[in-house]
Amino acid sequence: MPGNVQFASPSTVLPKIFARQFTRILERPVLISEYRNGEVQTGAQSAGNRGRWVWTGRWTNALRQAFRAFYVARGGPTEPFVMYDPWETDPLFSYDPNGEATVGRHTVRFEGSWQDALELGLGGGSIELVEIT
Repeated sequence: MPGNVQFASPSTVLPKIFARQFTRILERPVLISEYRNGEVQTGAQSAGNRGRWVWTGRWTNALRQAFRAFYVARGGPTEPFVMYDPWETDPLFSYDPNGEATVGRHTVRFEGSWQDALELGLGGGSIELVEIT
C-alpha cells in the first residue's frame, strides 16, 4: 500500500574488524515540550534504550579505505546493516559473518556524513552508528 513505511531489512553484516572499534552508548530518547508559561513536559519516545556506537580516533590508511568503502556501499546513512556488539554475544566476542545469530545482533545505520583527516600515513575520524530497531 502506498505511503506505508517498511521495516528495515538489512542484508549486510558489519565486518568484525570494524565492530571491535566502537564504544557503546545507551540512550533513552526523550521528548521534551516547553510551554510559554515555563512548564516543561517530558516523556519517553520508546519503551527501552536505544543503542548508539561511536568511534573516534586514528586509523591506518588501509583500515580507513576499507571502512570508507563499506560506508559508500551502504549509501552512507541510507541503508541499514547488522552489527554484533562483542560484549553482548554468547560466547563473548564471538561473531557471525552471516548475521543469523540473534544474541548481540543489532540493526543499525550510519549517523551523519563521513568525516576524516589524513596526516602522514595515519588518519583520524569519527563514525557513529545508531540502532534503528
